[in-house]
Amino acid sequence: MQQCLAASWAGDHEFALKLGDEAVANDTGSGEWWTAMACVARACAMVNAGRLEEGSAALIEACGDGTKGLDMSTLTMCAETLAWVRGVQGDAQDASYWADIAGALAVEEVVGDTGLARLARAHALRVHEPARAAVLAAEAADMLRAAGRLPDAGRAEFTAGLANGAAGLRAPARERLRVAAEIFESCGMHGPHAQAVREQRRLGVRVPAPGGRAASGAGGRGNAPYGLSPRELEIAQLVAEGRSNQQIAEQLFLSVRTVETHLSRVFAKIGVTSRVGVATAMNRHD
Repeated sequence: MQQCLAASWAGDHEFALKLGDEAVANDTGSGEWWTAMACVARACAMVNAGRLEEGSAALIEACGDGTKGLDMSTLTMCAETLAWVRGVQGDAQDASYWADIAGALAVEEVVGDTGLARLARAHALRVHEPARAAVLAAEAADMLRAAGRLPDAGRAEFTAGLANGAAGLRAPARERLRVAAEIFESCGMHGPHAQAVREQRRLGVRVPAPGGRAASGAGGRGNAPYGLSPRELEIAQLVAEGRSNQQIAEQLFLSVRTVETHLSRVFAKIGVTSRVGVATAMNRHD
């Protein structure tokens, strides 16, 4: 179960989902708690792989009505994850619903849980009130860092960076994203780290590419692996994070057909014939 989550945050989504399936299948009647925790881990792996609808449905099923023996911290984490999913999908109302649940579940004396509840509220506000969301996410990051929950602190910093950017506050956005990238890198969270780097570059930050060299400019290809263009590299990284063509198109403001065209070139340059091959090649390069 822990291996499933670790592989998921490391960006090895195929392996994470395999481990999650095995954890659920290998349960031998050890009790509702173990089964529910295995299902939670697998559902989180689905979400991290970009299978948002399937993952959120699995997460809700794993939690049930709260009587499956899951502890309050795990239930709070699940509610925060669901608030994030709905926020990403632009459903502020449903994100707020899950943020309310996270707030009700969080034990005030447990700083980490309170931080997750605050982060869930930031997810709900990021679409329509990004400045306020940025403040709440920054507060959540401080709480989660104090609680020793560094991966979650990184996610809160990342959310604060995105919210500041949406509010037009570029300087704090860059700083929050820089901190998020550092945390993700220190924790071996390759997928989130790639996201944070990409968002930094959108804001004009020259982030060193692997090997310590500066990132390529709009027309440069010298630092991109396999001879990929900057756009092809961006799409390959998103594929490695488990994003579908539709999700990539929405994120990059491209048509699905354009994404497919770029992806066919990526296949040819890397020398693979599947998305799994692209993901494996990109993770190996990282």
